[in-house]
Amino acid sequence: MIYGRTPFAHIPNLAKLAAILDPNHRIDYPPADHLPLSLVKTLKWCLTYNARARPSVRELLAVKHLQPPREPLPPPLLDKLRPHVSPNEFRLLQQAQI
Repeated sequence: MIYGRTPFAHIPNLAKLAAILDPNHRIDYPPADHLPLSLVKTLKWCLTYNARARPSVRELLAVKHLQPPREPLPPPLLDKLRPHVSPNEFRLLQQAQI
């Protein structure tokens, strides 16, 4: 969701399987200036190759940006998002909370 694609979307089918199974494969994390650095760090943590090193549900629930919503999205943010989403998606964003 952060980048609009899955981490291996750009890799053809058989090469994708090889990349997923390769512990030395590096996932690209381009700058995401629209998001807090801690959220990108959490994404990296979730995609750690070693499954035992990935966060537990309890650890993820402690991440600030994964906490339950508390207030509506700010109007200036909604104004920026409106041209990039459908009317139905915009209605959902208006109902969303952070």
